[in-house]
Amino acid sequence: MRAGRVAGTHTEGGSGPRLPAVDASELVRVRTRHPEAVAEAAARRVRRPLPGASGRLVTVAAGGPARGAPGAGDRVLAAANRADLLRRLCPALSGPGVDGVLATADVLDDPLLLGVLGHKVVLRGDVGDFSEERVAACRKWRGALHLPTVRALVVGRSLLHPADGDVAAAVGTATGLL
Repeated sequence: MRAGRVAGTHTEGGSGPRLPAVDASELVRVRTRHPEAVAEAAARRVRRPLPGASGRLVTVAAGGPARGAPGAGDRVLAAANRADLLRRLCPALSGPGVDGVLATADVLDDPLLLGVLGHKVVLRGDVGDFSEERVAACRKWRGALHLPTVRALVVGRSLLHPADGDVAAAVGTATGLL
């Protein structure tokens, strides 16, 4: 296996929205046996300008389980599982209009290994999240986006853990606001 691409990702079935499967054990194996793989994947990642042609950004804020704040909405453990976070983050990042991700370094390692951060803006740091329901959050975002100084939309748990579980629809709603 070439560092920067972890095999074993595919789409899971079942009822509800389809999210890609993530082979967490393979990610752990690569990170423990080949710790240089993360740095190699980061070095190979194709970067893009900040901001893009529109001058605005939609960035997914991905808070990981280690932050100690695993809740989203009324689901107290919605973000407690790292593999589940990745299953939600991958399709969110591939959504049309999504420019990148804001996350701590530990959260960024796995998407780097999975190869999903190419041509994306990657911002490192502490992340915030929104506890409002998606409808209320969208109303606030829409109002804020009309302000002349607002040029970006950073969306957290309401995007990765929508109440209905449909990450793609949540991404579409957020990017549609721009």
